[in-house]
Amino acid sequence: MIIENGIIQVYSTTGGGMLNGKPQAVVETLGRPIPCNWRQLNHSNQGRSEDSAYTSAGFEVLIAPQPFNAERVLLTDTLMHRTIGQCMVQSIEPLGSTEAIKITLTSANNQFEQSEAPLR
Repeated sequence: MIIENGIIQVYSTTGGGMLNGKPQAVVETLGRPIPCNWRQLNHSNQGRSEDSAYTSAGFEVLIAPQPFNAERVLLTDTLMHRTIGQCMVQSIEPLGSTEAIKITLTSANNQFEQSEAPLR
């Protein structure tokens, strides 16, 4: 049983490629909301690239057992009614003893919206 405090939605892409020699646009859509329990593993404001600074963060998400495959998701905190941000999926691990799936996420470049939530 998952004690829900958020939702994740999987980004899926369709389209793209070439049609009669002309490039076709890629269309991104969000999948259905999946109830989850999430917690922040780490948070750093010290990321630097050539011309800018960025925030990086890591999250652990638990969902009920179901088929799950994704590269990128949108994480939302339903208790505080705010979007945490777009994250990249690092690993997906079934947890047999708790009947849950553990998903490890990292913030996707500058797509992470800094929250005021403390580490959980």
